[in-house]
Parts: sequence; structure tokens; C-alpha cells
Amino acid sequence: MPNSLLLCFLIPLGAAVWLPSAPCSLSTTVIVFFSLVGLYLFLHFLRYLQSVRIVIAMALAALLGVSMGVARISHVVNAQLPVELELQDLNLHFEVASLPQVGALSTRFIAKPVSITCTEAVSLAQPLKCKVLTRWRESIRLSWYGAPSLEVGQQWQVTVRLRKPRGLVNTDGFDYHAWLLQQGIMAIGYVRTKDKVVNVSQLESGFATFEARRQRLDNAFTKVENKLRHHDLMRALAYGDKSHINTARWALLNKSGTVHLMAISGLHIGLIATLGWWFGFGLLKASARLHRSSYFVLALPFIFSILFSFFYAGLAGFAVATMRALIMVVAVNFALITGKYFSGVRILIIAAIVVVLVDPFAFLSAGFWLSFGAVACLFFSFTAKSAAFATNVETTKAFAGASKILRGAKALMLMQWQLFVGLFVLLIVLGQQISWVSPFANVVAVPVVSILVVPLVLLASVLFSIWEWGAHGCLQVADTLLATVLWWLNWVVDIQNTLPVFNLSLSTPAKWLAFFATVLILLPRALACRTLGVAIAVCVFFDQSSKSDKYVVTVLDVGQGLSVLVESPSANFLYDAGAAFSDDFDMGSRVVYPVIKSKGIPQLDAVFVSHSDNDHAGGVGPLLNLMPASKVIASALGLEKTTHLINQTALLNTPLATCAAGEHWQLGELSITPIWPPSKPALIPSFVKQDINNQSCVLLVTFQNRKILLPGDIDKTVERHLIESGLLPTNVDLLVAAHHGSKTSSSKEFIDTVNASYVVYSAGYKNRYHHPSAAVAKRFDKAGAITFNTALDGAVEFVFQPVNGRSKLDREAARVQVSTARTVEDRLWYD
Repeated sequence: MPNSLLLCFLIPLGAAVWLPSAPCSLSTTVIVFFSLVGLYLFLHFLRYLQSVRIVIAMALAALLGVSMGVARISHVVNAQLPVELELQDLNLHFEVASLPQVGALSTRFIAKPVSITCTEAVSLAQPLKCKVLTRWRESIRLSWYGAPSLEVGQQWQVTVRLRKPRGLVNTDGFDYHAWLLQQGIMAIGYVRTKDKVVNVSQLESGFATFEARRQRLDNAFTKVENKLRHHDLMRALAYGDKSHINTARWALLNKSGTVHLMAISGLHIGLIATLGWWFGFGLLKASARLHRSSYFVLALPFIFSILFSFFYAGLAGFAVATMRALIMVVAVNFALITGKYFSGVRILIIAAIVVVLVDPFAFLSAGFWLSFGAVACLFFSFTAKSAAFATNVETTKAFAGASKILRGAKALMLMQWQLFVGLFVLLIVLGQQISWVSPFANVVAVPVVSILVVPLVLLASVLFSIWEWGAHGCLQVADTLLATVLWWLNWVVDIQNTLPVFNLSLSTPAKWLAFFATVLILLPRALACRTLGVAIAVCVFFDQSSKSDKYVVTVLDVGQGLSVLVESPSANFLYDAGAAFSDDFDMGSRVVYPVIKSKGIPQLDAVFVSHSDNDHAGGVGPLLNLMPASKVIASALGLEKTTHLINQTALLNTPLATCAAGEHWQLGELSITPIWPPSKPALIPSFVKQDINNQSCVLLVTFQNRKILLPGDIDKTVERHLIESGLLPTNVDLLVAAHHGSKTSSSKEFIDTVNASYVVYSAGYKNRYHHPSAAVAKRFDKAGAITFNTALDGAVEFVFQPVNGRSKLDREAARVQVSTARTVEDRLWYD
């Protein structure tokens, strides 16, 4: 089967994940059936057909690919928890199916239902859905506050409240909903600890699974973690548990471009496959001495190579990179044992097809593109360069060993250079961080970690159960080696920090030109294309995307929190950055930063922090670690609490100013005026000092006769004070509803005064506060405002055109383009 036909099947198969809707299941089944039959007939008679028929065969392969992709995604989406049973009390008998992640307040884990039933009240209200639920056996991601000690294989009976997976939707960034479906998680929820909790069995089942083996290794590492400085990295290398790696260490790995090493990656699978081959070869030699040989014995090196790889990939949870490497290991061993030849490109394409068939969401993963892109880059670069590693210098026998070492070092450095160049454009397109020193970091880290550390950690994992002291010795040596690697990474990152900061923002045509330049640079030297490729690349990177002449306000989807990005032709600022939930997850770095970066903004001119509540200020610190800002401006009230919260995750090296009535900032065309809180302590009412929400920095932003009001979390008492003092603006173009649409805010007098054309509620989906309040929504609707809710619409973006007059009629006549992320980025699994 030609590679072009395989690609015609693969690309639509994976690209189906971007479709906004799907045909009915019956139509999809019919299309798949006829496409299979037609493709079989065309392939069977392919040698008798003309080239035009081959084109028809490729079209049929594409139709089959997109149909199978849609069918797979639709099957996963339809397996989610019925919406009628969301947030209802359910009786769950489950088995712990993953390593529990213990946080400060709760423990998170994957539960596999043994049985799940509705309570009596729910059964009466939803009899049909409850009947279906008894056969529901999908994985559930649970949070258990104050949980007991949990281990894989334990079974519990609890009362839970669940809901369908749902994620935040912005113009860029991590799709949590797709990730949950990708992991096979069809519901998320929490255990109601006030109800009866029963430990059904301590460890009756589950120890035949990879997760159970990971649990054993986790217990073993927990016993010795106090003696090891880098046990977090060893856990990641041994069984793929990255939850112990802290934020600072992740930042170091990202900046040095070595994240791929600190997990069970394709490179490590290849190493383990080689060890398995040599183990099998040793058994083969032993059997030869015993004069016992058979076809099975001759195949031992290949069998153990596959078995070792499969076991190690299983410990990693069969991630994309490990699945790709495992499939390639199987294909190579099959070719060797049967004597058949398969091209590397074909093996890579088949591996990609298998990955996408198993994981229909693979095309959404940056890991998929980087993993396969790296291998494809090496194939392309080295296919015609077999002599690239040779040396023209004749050496004597005395220097033969040194010559081999030099050739090996040259090959390793050349490989790192090829990967850096080949993946450079791909990293830009995917919005990933580019490490300018990654070739130098990897040239030391790759051999030390892959050739020395990984075997030592795996040997220790085996020795834990038979020779504990031997395992400890292996881990101590590995710990010393990792300390050396981290010292090297810190050194190269320090060098990178002294270099000028390059913020690349390429237009779509420029990205294609950059890709073409990359191909020319990687071509064999004999074709003399590298100079042309470098020249094109220089021209492309000097052609940065021109600044927009539009005024854009984006209310980001950060769940139950707030973050607003305001852009103008020459300046921009951010108002709040959402919440921080742990050292490993916050809205500032995970949601706000990718959106800002995707817009090509190299630096923020200002970051305003409304007040010290976590859902507004928690993400500011992590964001400042990634995105420089000219200044941070926080509410004059509660300033100490705000700066303390920011400093928990970032050193506040940027200038700090206070937000208070009477201040004014001019950022390009943006005129920013705080109207609350009062600048003088004597003017501050007593109710403000008692309520953090009422300490919010209220901003009035004006540009081109437009008015944007950002009130933070103020309530009706502050609203009344602003109305009485005459500070509240009228005829506002856009209002972000105060306190997420809480019933304590947005009084009728306030709504009538501001007379907003557009209103946005920034709230979490089915949040426990019931924001926005039905009464508040009714008031805005009655006032004639056009409302949006980030929980339902995702991020809401407003593109404003200049207004000629001040009246509401003039404002409505001027064009305002409004788009919501759930409409623009519509997917099959959105509801």
C-alpha cells in the first residue's frame, strides 16, 4: 500500500477532531461500510487501473478516515454522564484505579465503578436515566476532601455528586474537556464526606494492572524519598508519575528544552528495547551452549525487546510518545525476525494511524506533533547523510578509541541541532516555549539521563522487592548524576537569561515560509540549499506581524474567577488573572498566558489586580513568571494581602502602583481612570474595611468615545455610593458584571445608570454560588443589555470601532464585532 494512500487515511482520521458537528451514527456506519468495500476493490485491482483511479482510491481512503474519526469521537462523547444526573446524590461502589494525588485539601484519583445507582429521590425523578446508569462503567475523576489513605485496588462505597466533563474554552490554551475524554474520564465529581463511607475491601483486586505496579513502586520511593534530593525526577523516569515535580523545576526543564527527558519518552523506550534485545540474546547464547535451539529460541532477542518495551510503556500509561516508540519497536523487530523490509517513513505513518485509532483526540495534543515531528525530522535529515558522521582524518590504532568518541559526540551534537531546527517552527505554531540553548542542554542531559540514570532507576525498581540495599545504592548514584545534570541545565539557562528576549509572532504566510526555510536548511549539504534557507528564515523573522489598528476587549474563560485583556494599537493591559489552585495549576500560567502569547503580545504594559481574593489575584504571580509587565497596579485597600498573594509564586520585581480614585494612567490610546476605592482613608466608609470585595479597584477605560467599566466584586453599597457621588459613568459600551453576577451586586439603580449595551458574566459552569443570579440576569435583560456568560459561551471577544457621538444610538450604530470561543472554536464534544 503506497504511503500516499496511508496519509490520505491518516490526515482526515485525525483531523475529524476539529469538526464542529457530526452526522448521525447510522449515516456514519453506512459511510464507513461502503468506503471499506470500495477501498478494498480499488486496492485489489490497483495494478490494472489508471492513475485517475488511484486518485479515487485516495479519496475513498480520506472518506473512510474522516468517517472512522467522527465515529470514534462520537462514541466517546456519547459515553459521558447523562446531563439529567449531574450534581445529584449517587451511590457509588468503586475501585481506586490510579495513583492518588494528595493535595493540601483533597485527594484526586481515577475511580472505576463496580456499581452505581441513584438514591431513591433521584430514581423517582429520573427513572429511565437511572436504569441506564446501572450499566454505566466509565472512569470517573473524583476529589475526596479529607480522604483516608488510598491505594490502587481498594474498593469503597460512598455517596458522590458528579457532572459531565467540561473545560474552559478560550482562543488558545489547554482544552481540559478534551484531555479528560482522551483519558477515558466520562464524569468528574467529589465524595460527600458527610454521608456514610464504607471500605469494602482493602486490597482484594487490581494488582494485575500497571497502575497497581505503579502503586508498589510509589510506596517504595516514598520510604526513601527523604534520602534523595531528586526523587521527584526518579519517580517520573521509573513509572511516569510527574505530580511530585514542583513548579520551579518544571520551569527549569522548560527553559532548557529538556522536559522530554524527565518522563518515560520514546527515547527511553528505545533504550529499554535495546536492553531487552541483549537480555534475550544472552538467553539465546546460553541455550546454544546447551545445544538447544528452535525457532522460538532464535526469536528470544526480539521477543524480549518487545516485552521490555511494552512493560515500560505500560508504566507510562501508554502516552503518545511511548505508543509511537512501542509500535516502531514492534515493527522493527517484526521486520528483523521475518526478514522483510519496511521503510522508516511507512513505519512512522502506521504508528501514527494506530495512535489516532486508539486515541481519537491525539491531533489536539502538542506531544503528538512534537513526538512524530522529531522522528520525521531525523528521518528526513539523516536519510541522505550516512556519511555525515564519518571523519576524513585518518587515525592510527593508538587514537582509534578517541576518534570513536569524537565521532559519537559529533553525531549527538548534530542530532540535537537537527531537532532544534526541525522543531523550531512547530513549536511556534503550537505556542510552546522555545529554548535557545536546548541543543547545548541536551547534548549533556540526553546521554547521562538515558544511558546512565534510566537503567539505574529501573534496576532499583526491580531490586526493591529482592535486595533493598542494592536498590538504595542504585538510587544514590542516580541522584548524584541528576544533580550534575541539573547543575548543567541551570548553567545553560543562566546563559540564556543574559541573551536578549526574542518574542516571535508570525503571520500564517510567514509560518509557511519558515517551514519551507526549515526544509531547505535540513536538506543534504550537496544540494547547496542551506544558504537560501537561512536567507529566507532571516527575512521571515524580521517580518513580524503588524500591530492591529483595532480595539479589542476579551473577557477570558477562567471558570469561577475573572480575567480581562484590553488591547489597543499601541498598548494593552490585563485586569486580574483568575485563580491559583495549587503549585502545579493556576489560571495565570495555564489559561491567561497562552491566550496573550497567541495574540503576539510580547509584554503587558500594565497588570491591574482588583483585590486580594484568590479568584482574581491568584494567577497574577505565575503569569508574571512567564510574561513581563511594565507595572503592577493593585487596589490601595488590602494592598499587603494582594502583594503577599502574588509573592507566593513570583518575586514582584516590576514597579508596583496603587489604584485609587483620583489616579489616572494613559497607555497609548487607552485612558484608564479608577473611580474606586477612595484615595483618602477618611473617605473610606466602614463597610468597605470589613469586606474584601468592596475594596475592589473599579476601572473606567475610555478610548475613541467608548467606555468600558470593570467593577471587580463591589456590591450594592459601593454601587449606591458611586451613584450618589456622581462618579459612576453612564451609557457604558461594555460592563463586566460585578461579583460574577451575584445577587448582592447589580442593583436596578446601578443598571439603569450605567445603561450598558453589553454585559458579560464571568462565572464557572454550574458553580456552587449559582452565579449569575436569576434576579440579576432578569434586571439586565429588562434594561435591554445584550448579555454573555463565560460558563456557557467561553471567552467573549469584543472588537470596537470608533464612535462619532455619545448617545446610545450612536454607540449602537458603530460596528461592534462580538465573538464567543464556543462558537468560533466549536467542537464535537461541546454542548
